[in-house]
Amino acid sequence: MGEDLQLALYLLYELHYRGFEDVDDAREWDPDLLRLRQACEDRFLHTLRAELCGAPRSVEAAFAPLLVEPVDPSGSLSHYLETEGALWPLREYAALRSLYHLKEADPHAWVIPRLTGRAKAAMVAVEYDEFGGGRADRIHARLFADLMAGLGLDPTYGRYLDRAPAALLATVNLMSLFGLHRALRGALVATRSSADSSPTNPPWRRTSPSAARRPSSWRTASRPVSAGPGTRTAQHCARPRPKGDA
Repeated sequence: MGEDLQLALYLLYELHYRGFEDVDDAREWDPDLLRLRQACEDRFLHTLRAELCGAPRSVEAAFAPLLVEPVDPSGSLSHYLETEGALWPLREYAALRSLYHLKEADPHAWVIPRLTGRAKAAMVAVEYDEFGGGRADRIHARLFADLMAGLGLDPTYGRYLDRAPAALLATVNLMSLFGLHRALRGALVATRSSADSSPTNPPWRRTSPSAARRPSSWRTASRPVSAGPGTRTAQHCARPRPKGDA
């Protein structure tokens, strides 16, 4: 699952979110682009299924590790950012994770009309909280944008796409993939449930505020968000155009 594939999928999926500057909104349903997306998705799903062939086959077995707080949290990213990390890793983490968190819960909203009964009611309750409980200033994506601004980062939607490695793009693409395919609605619900059940995921919700209040421990005041191998420059990558609040 290389960078070219993940970047292509991310750009194709973004047509279903806010779109791009200078790209006609009608391209969202362009038949040629949909065929390209399907080909990329087939490769992505094939690789995922091959790598997860030994994964737990029951809900109980899959969720059991997520419901236990680690006795020793030293190997946890959230614990490191909260207690030991310098400022620059926190800024880098927030910048890269912004590709999802600035549209947090958006892909999961696609599953609502595909559920019924208790499952639908539960998902709507979760999404209602994600979208601020009716308050625009409490929308989780807005809160993350505020966090970024507090860390001296640019909270513009899609700002750090040119810095994201393939592995990070894959995590965002996975949710978009599940959200756009009714046949994968169960997988989308599982990603939402696992994120809310895990004691360490997503770490920014409970560690970033406390980490950001730890100025005496910062070993480095600031450092530019790093560019990994094969990082794309801004001029080579169209950026999503923001519509409305971040």
